Amino acid sequence: SADRCREVVEALSAFDSRCPLARIYGPVKPRDFVNKLKATLRPSRIFVGTPGKLLRLAEIGAYDMHNLQLLVADMFVDAKARHICSMQETRLDLLALFLGALWPQARDGDLKIAFF
Repeated sequence: SADRCREVVEALSAFDSRCPLARIYGPVKPRDFVNKLKATLRPSRIFVGTPGKLLRLAEIGAYDMHNLQLLVADMFVDAKARHICSMQETRLDLLALFLGALWPQARDGDLKIAFF
């Protein structure tokens, strides 16, 4: 959820000056986010976002995933005892992201996926 993404961004904010964060969640439309990425002077190295938003941006080629080496899936369990793999909508988006944009790197062993 966007709330959990905000918590993760807050936890990672100490790294933002050395390793810029891209916040990929909330009501921002994919095209608007692409424009924001292009306008920034510092290229983002850490992306924090929901599986759906990451998938939509990958589908339109908003960022280059060829150099991606690590994907961390936050397995936080919310108050309703749900996590990203137990909710159908996020599970399907995560699977589509993996089988689409991430599959070449994962198949070749260039990408590590951690469920944390």
